[in-house]
Amino acid sequence: MKRHRLTIAFAAVCASLVFAGTAEAHTSAASATCSATTIKFTSFSAGQNTVHYKVTTNGVTIADSSASFTSSTTVVVPNPLFNGDNVRVRTFWLASETADHSSQAEKEILNYTAAACGDKPVHPGIGVVKDGPATAVAGSQVTFTYAVTNTGDVKLDGPSVTDDKCAPVTKVADGDSSFDAGDVWHYTCTMTITAAMGPDLHNTVTACGTGAAPMNPCATDDHHTTVPPANNPPGGNPPGSGTTTPPGSGVLPGAIVSGQARLRGPSGCAKNAFDARLSGRGIASVKFYLDGKLIKSFKSSKSKYSIKLNPKRYGFGRHRLVAKVTFVPSSGTAAPSIPLTFRRCAQGAVAPRFTG
Repeated sequence: MKRHRLTIAFAAVCASLVFAGTAEAHTSAASATCSATTIKFTSFSAGQNTVHYKVTTNGVTIADSSASFTSSTTVVVPNPLFNGDNVRVRTFWLASETADHSSQAEKEILNYTAAACGDKPVHPGIGVVKDGPATAVAGSQVTFTYAVTNTGDVKLDGPSVTDDKCAPVTKVADGDSSFDAGDVWHYTCTMTITAAMGPDLHNTVTACGTGAAPMNPCATDDHHTTVPPANNPPGGNPPGSGTTTPPGSGVLPGAIVSGQARLRGPSGCAKNAFDARLSGRGIASVKFYLDGKLIKSFKSSKSKYSIKLNPKRYGFGRHRLVAKVTFVPSSGTAAPSIPLTFRRCAQGAVAPRFTG
């Protein structure tokens, strides 16, 4: 049984370990800088050697590949680091040129935690979408709902959620007490409508992180509820107006024609730009939100609305598009939020550079 030596190298500290195994005698060493991880392989035996190596940062695989050489080679894997990031390098020496290393002993040649690469930049962000009824009569109770999203890449304290016309705003119990990146928390608030609030009840919700700057981002969203006069309930015609439904329309005079809306787009992994299309009837306006942030508004009444999205402009992973629809008051239809979830296709493993 041959013996082989592996050298573990990181920062300014080096150590040596000696292993006995069935693979060919060799030396391997790895080191990490703030921008790349370098692995050096040197063969002590004649003939070709094949090695399988794996590089991870904070448990996420950065490179998982093989290298073949006759004397020596160096592999450089681009791998930007920030303080606290942990890099580990493992190798499997193969008796033949195959990627199957199931029977080979694993050797960890680097376990390094960065301490001089600067702090990782954080991008706190928050978004909020408010929903509620399109119309409500005086004396009735209405409930508003709020979806608050952590749109950044760091945990936020709080958040604080307030409505300028309705209190208290209460979180829907879900057992989640940590507002992490990507989390969506839901809130509600119920109030009684009065005639004095008509004809248009306009209220605004504000959601904010409660940490010190810059960990206190804020976002707002507003909602309009029509409060018709008592003698003209939703869907009716004003007394004496003489308004009738055109013959042949299939709708009885004074009947309420409910609003409808449907959002279409890709599902699953999206690599290229696409159009998200909303269609329906009785639509007065549409607001499109991406991950809680307002990205486009339409206030004209029409039956079709479209917005183009390019996944390459957003981070890898899951994203949520929400179309907040307001129907014409005569429809008597509450304003819905219609979601469309897509994700940007994951980036393939970073291709390493070979030298030597």
